[in-house]
Amino acid sequence: MGRVGVAYVSDKPTTNVDRWDRGDPLTARKLNEVIDRVNKGVPPPGPVRRRKQTARTSGTGMFQVVSEGDNHIECHPYSEETGADTSETVRIAKPWFLRRTPFDGDDATWDDRGGWTHSYTTPSRRVRVDTDGFTQGQKVDPAYLGKNEALVVPGDLIFATANVDGGTGVSVNAEPLLYLDDNRDARRWVDFNFGVYLVAGHSENSQLTSRTRDVDSFVPDEGSDIGGGVWTTRGPIPETVSDERNAAAGFTLGDRGYLVGGATTASTYATETLVFARDTWTIASDTLNTGRHDHVGLSMGGKGYVLGGDDSTSTLTGSVEEFTLGVWSEKSPIQLIFTDGPSDGITEMAGFRTERSPENPRYDAFLCGGENDIGSQLDTIIKWNPAGGGSSVKCGSTLKPSGITRRFSAATAVGFKGYVMGGYNSGGGAGDYNYNTEVDTQQSVNVPTTVNRQPLNSIRQQASAFTVGGKVYIVGGWQAAGAVGLNLCEQFTPDGAGTWVVKKALPSPARFSMGVMNLIEGN
Repeated sequence: MGRVGVAYVSDKPTTNVDRWDRGDPLTARKLNEVIDRVNKGVPPPGPVRRRKQTARTSGTGMFQVVSEGDNHIECHPYSEETGADTSETVRIAKPWFLRRTPFDGDDATWDDRGGWTHSYTTPSRRVRVDTDGFTQGQKVDPAYLGKNEALVVPGDLIFATANVDGGTGVSVNAEPLLYLDDNRDARRWVDFNFGVYLVAGHSENSQLTSRTRDVDSFVPDEGSDIGGGVWTTRGPIPETVSDERNAAAGFTLGDRGYLVGGATTASTYATETLVFARDTWTIASDTLNTGRHDHVGLSMGGKGYVLGGDDSTSTLTGSVEEFTLGVWSEKSPIQLIFTDGPSDGITEMAGFRTERSPENPRYDAFLCGGENDIGSQLDTIIKWNPAGGGSSVKCGSTLKPSGITRRFSAATAVGFKGYVMGGYNSGGGAGDYNYNTEVDTQQSVNVPTTVNRQPLNSIRQQASAFTVGGKVYIVGGWQAAGAVGLNLCEQFTPDGAGTWVVKKALPSPARFSMGVMNLIEGN
């Protein structure tokens, strides 16, 4: 080994020592060959032209990602010289720690011997659950971006090596894969917010003493033996960030959740926007132009919106505000004519949003029921569209059963269909409802088809609703008769006859009037 000492090369040119191809090992033998050449005065070899990376059956090649599987990536060979890929499909094994089944023979849910169990929702997203039931979402970062021919979007370029020592350990259709991703982009699992978060709310029917800062998250798990879902009680919103509050509205933008407005312990109508990211709460620098509670919050086209509510002067508002790039701005308000007189303000309504086409996006928000600013309870459906600064239309159909007005309902959407559930009518002692109205907007957004579906198992008002995996969930709420708060969680499957089943309950305390942040599918 003495021949590789610095003394042999200290007075000789060494500029050619690194002239071998990227990926070749730096071995003592290789280094000694170069040193011998220098010591003997042999002219160095001519400049090495680095080879353009293409697919081959050994060594390292460059590939364009097309799609992602559980344990491998589908790719096309890529040439730096031509700047294009070929149509040949090459399957490349992921690094073992990015695989859904990291060792041969393991199933889709495995234990890493550290007390965490992993359940995968996609090849690049999973939920970790510890022995105490605490959940943490994780995703592969950076994600594998696949080529999209229709949108002319290129896929990620990766390097992979064939015939690695010990093999790749991955087979597809019983065929062992030869290539292993070099992981030069340092892909890894990182924690992120995953789940549906229910935030703050009332724990009992007292306007001043029972508001909370509680936070609970829910991850559906149909294969679970604990009622089809995992609830995790998170740390409350810090006192330094927020007072206790209820009747706030939530929405999501990317991996962040936003809780907006609400009624606080000090009986003020909040203007703050609370931002939730990586289990940390902060306050956005900008505030609502109009403080409010009992409003609707949702996201459309990468922007957040709040609509209607009870404003800071204790009057109902038709105000609509848009949140984009961290700034709130006023949009065209809700402007309607009801049969019992002119009205612009609306509060205590349920809301959902639909997306008309992913290729040619058109978003619509629907506000259902509620109360207007002359004190009338409603069975109306209002469409608000954000295009051109916003416009509103009173739809030509109403909630079912016909003539039953309601407020404090919960709503969410599956595709083009919204579901408006429960609610309350204070007139004539009608009390709480268990109605479930389907609002089908596919044929017409201005005259949606409305029908009764299977009612809830339990009457309730001021509950929270969300959608995951094509199924509807309704959680918590309040029963005026007997003044009972609920922690009941029910799931509705819209397909076919539609059925409600009871899932694992919201952790104590039972709450109502909570904000919802759906960090699985967005809201």
